[in-house]
Amino acid sequence: MDPLAPPDHDSVLSRALLAVGQTPDDARRAAVYEALLTAVLLAPLDPAASTADRAVLLVERTATAHRLPAFSSKQAFETWGVVPTHLAVRAPELFQAALLQGVDSVQLDSAGPVKVTLGSWEVRRIAAGTTPDPHGSPDRDRRSALGLPDPPLPAAFTEALTRALDKDDALTEAAVFEADPVRGRRHLVVALRSQYPPEIDPVHEAISALVPDGALLNYARLTDEQPFAGLLPEATVYRS
Repeated sequence: MDPLAPPDHDSVLSRALLAVGQTPDDARRAAVYEALLTAVLLAPLDPAASTADRAVLLVERTATAHRLPAFSSKQAFETWGVVPTHLAVRAPELFQAALLQGVDSVQLDSAGPVKVTLGSWEVRRIAAGTTPDPHGSPDRDRRSALGLPDPPLPAAFTEALTRALDKDDALTEAAVFEADPVRGRRHLVVALRSQYPPEIDPVHEAISALVPDGALLNYARLTDEQPFAGLLPEATVYRS
């Protein structure tokens, strides 16, 4: 993630969030999605885990959820004030990193002036550089958004994925899921189990040319929780 200048309190995203606070309808939520595709967000850093050479996102974890707080401006971050340091990064790139840490929701501007929560289905769409359907819901993943690959994955794809994963001793398991189509395009989620956030670039380079049906590829951190739990081990394609 490349550091950027902190966003201004009068950014396009900040104005879109204020509009949602005034009238929380589908059109205004859709405007938030559009703004997030290019917006810079401030992501709090975990002071206990971050070092001078390694920035670790602060994820709020409970028994049932992993939530990332993120902020539309420096003012919103300072009003929240839980930790002193942050990273400024574009929203899609931040959401990609958050998904690899097992995040299932993002809360924008936790201390206001308008607080908006995005569920994992919405986060995945924005991470992929597309806008979610405003008629969706933040808990959609827990109900129906992931399934087993249909049609099944071709052998060339799974074999290439296996060869790539064999090169990284930290990667112990991989599963592939079918997600909702994005603008009519097939959408596959490759979930990787690792002791720390996995290196995605070598994996993507190995399999991108073999993706079936020209599908969109997205990546996530594999856990034994929902939405993955009910589809394992059937979705598993690799285990070391």
